[in-house]
Amino acid sequence: MLVAPLSMAQKKMNLYFKDGTTQLGYVTFKNRKLQLREKPKSKKTIIEYALLDSASLYIRKRPNARKRKPKNYYFLGYKDIPKRVGVYQLVEEGKVNVYKMTDINPGGTMLAPSMMGGAPFVGTDSKPTPYYAVKRKDEIYVTIFKSIDNNSIWKNFKKQTADYFSDCPLLVDKIQKREKGFRKEDIRKIIKFYNTSCQ
Repeated sequence: MLVAPLSMAQKKMNLYFKDGTTQLGYVTFKNRKLQLREKPKSKKTIIEYALLDSASLYIRKRPNARKRKPKNYYFLGYKDIPKRVGVYQLVEEGKVNVYKMTDINPGGTMLAPSMMGGAPFVGTDSKPTPYYAVKRKDEIYVTIFKSIDNNSIWKNFKKQTADYFSDCPLLVDKIQKREKGFRKEDIRKIIKFYNTSCQ
């Protein structure tokens, strides 16, 4: 089961380790590990995802880059398979954070495998929609609202979200009724509602 692309284009990044140390270098992502080089063509060091807390893309120190914010990535386990660490981009922050399983290099898309969510959701443009994972700040692992098979996507989504958001009956009711903006493809909107409207 893959939770990250087999290979990604080399990127200059800051790495933040779980022991509190940091390292700047050129990174290539692999399955469950990354390759770190001091310079683009220097000798590589192999680092397991499990040793890392997060990484951020390097922003050059120049005037037109002062306002740019680096993309931040986190190395997190999935609660049903905690030893499988994946690379997630933080896209929404609050009481519940939203992470996207996505690509780091342009031109590719990282999709969750069948064991972690069934078939990818397909939008009106027939392109697969990225998978999102959620995690409260006190939770160790991410949660992906998944389907057991293609015929039960909605049924399982309603059950899982009802459990996860049990402290907000109003949100659960909106999901159960399939209100506009509260369906399986609206996870970012759902989390934004939870973070701003649920106590």
